Amino acid sequence: MRFAAGLVGLAMLGACATTPEPCTPEWVEWKSEKILKRFAIANYGEVKRLRDFSESLQEEDIGPLTALRIPGMIEDFKVLAHDFEADVLPALNAAADECGSVQALAPALTQFLRDEGVGEDVLEWVELLTVIAVDF
Repeated sequence: MRFAAGLVGLAMLGACATTPEPCTPEWVEWKSEKILKRFAIANYGEVKRLRDFSESLQEEDIGPLTALRIPGMIEDFKVLAHDFEADVLPALNAAADECGSVQALAPALTQFLRDEGVGEDVLEWVELLTVIAVDF
């Protein structure tokens, strides 16, 4: 019985050791990564299609099939933006509120997609669409 209690205690200490001190830069990075990882898993298909589309744009000859994929890319972006606004921003805002400061979170979606391997050409579209969406 004591052995089991000791293992539970060690597990709890281990959990504390892996969580950074709240509101430190390490904690902000850890918390953001945790939130964005959940988002990445939930939106894997949309991110993959945007990444694939980005690779298509890197080719020298952009053909009509790539042009036909643009409406689908816009839909994938809309889904990502909606899910990001509904799920990620509230979680990031809650983390910021926990520390008593509010940070500019607008570039978070673009940085997430960049980290997921989406190319700069598509990211320029994402930034443009984000500006348009925010203005309307």
